Amino acid sequence: VGQADNSIIENCTNKATIIGEDATSAGIAASSKNCTLNNCVNEGDVTGKKTSTAGITGTASTSSKVTNCINKGTITGNSNVTAGVVGALTSNSTIDNCANEGNVNGVQYVGGIVGNFSGGLSLTNSYNKGNVKGTNATARYVAGIAGYTYINGSGKGNIANCYNLGDITTEG
Repeated sequence: VGQADNSIIENCTNKATIIGEDATSAGIAASSKNCTLNNCVNEGDVTGKKTSTAGITGTASTSSKVTNCINKGTITGNSNVTAGVVGALTSNSTIDNCANEGNVNGVQYVGGIVGNFSGGLSLTNSYNKGNVKGTNATARYVAGIAGYTYINGSGKGNIANCYNLGDITTEG
């Protein structure tokens, strides 16, 4: 799915290699707004040449819910915001009971579960087993769970019951 608005995406599996030339790239939905993604699996490798690259959805915004999803593919972002499950999680969206088992490689805002986490969100009951790597000399915000978190006036942020088993490295 390229852009999903006000949709429910359930019980989907991607096994194909995805190479995104423009905007967001992901194994299941490149961008999701006010959507539910439930019980989805990405097994394909995903490479994004622009911002927001991830295994399940490149961006999840406007109260989107990502639940019971797993990424097993290698995720490579050649720009900002790269993650195993959701590239950018914004605007009261949630991730629950999700996992990343693939390696994640990106420039900055790189996370095993989410790359950029901002604006009244919840990330719970999730884990990362993949290695996470910042791929250039200026790599910043590289982490096993969430690469970058920022909670502004739009609400509270919650990260709970999450763990990382993957190695975290940068080239810088």
